[in-house]
Amino acid sequence: MKWSVLLVVNNYCRGDAVRAEHGLSMLLKGEPETGETGGVRRIMFDTGQSWDVLSHNAGILGMDFSNVDTLVLSHGHYDHTGGLRGVLEHAAEDMILYAHPEAFLTKYSEKNGKRLISPPINKDEVKSFPIQFVEESLPLEIAPRMRMTGQIPRHHQFEEEAHKFLYVERDGQYLTDEVLDDQSIIIDGEDGGFYLICGCCHSGLLNTLEYAMKITGERRVLGIVGGLHMIGASDERLRLTVERLREYDPGFIAPLHCAGARETAVLYRELGEKVRFLGVGDTIEM
Repeated sequence: MKWSVLLVVNNYCRGDAVRAEHGLSMLLKGEPETGETGGVRRIMFDTGQSWDVLSHNAGILGMDFSNVDTLVLSHGHYDHTGGLRGVLEHAAEDMILYAHPEAFLTKYSEKNGKRLISPPINKDEVKSFPIQFVEESLPLEIAPRMRMTGQIPRHHQFEEEAHKFLYVERDGQYLTDEVLDDQSIIIDGEDGGFYLICGCCHSGLLNTLEYAMKITGERRVLGIVGGLHMIGASDERLRLTVERLREYDPGFIAPLHCAGARETAVLYRELGEKVRFLGVGDTIEM
């Protein structure tokens, strides 16, 4: 299966036909190669902040929601689930929705004042649609060469910045939210190695990369695409992240959404042409 990633929603876009918003959504398209069985796969990763922008961009980019066979939620924040109701209303009955069991908890941000950042649709409403709804916290293969990381272990204390100011209602308590529902997608390379597709990376980029290495048994990082949640990162965190990225030597890095403009500029300064600048409508071949 030959995979490509189409950027449908992002904070930045190219031209004035598509629209940008603070959110993220991608379409991962799998094309069978010679001798392979099975048809074309269309997997959505997140649904942006709003159905308005998601549906507009999808129309411009020729994306048909009724052809999407799988939808994966990276985590339960509004800027990744805002278009979910609209997708469900247009989805085929055999579509599979994958989410972590905590993705639909009530969540808040206290940065610049307390505000609700939960998905705009609850779990019971999701279950009312005629789709397959799968809650999973463990790594899970979802297509040829593709798997979800599931819940990501945390080892690097400095990456706790990636869930700063976040809170959750759990079992009647108002608690600091480590965003345990945060997960990414791994695409295996055709000749070893892997690509990492991130939603927001609240687990921390290095925690996520190292867990992907453990899951795959591979240390060769072919590419990293997605939200890295580096925005507002301390100089120390940036320094340690760059050091480890130099060690892992990924083929490319495409920071999106919550990566941060200053932080992306630092990555480019330190890592050079490995860093790619992408907008809505761009496609990456895997």
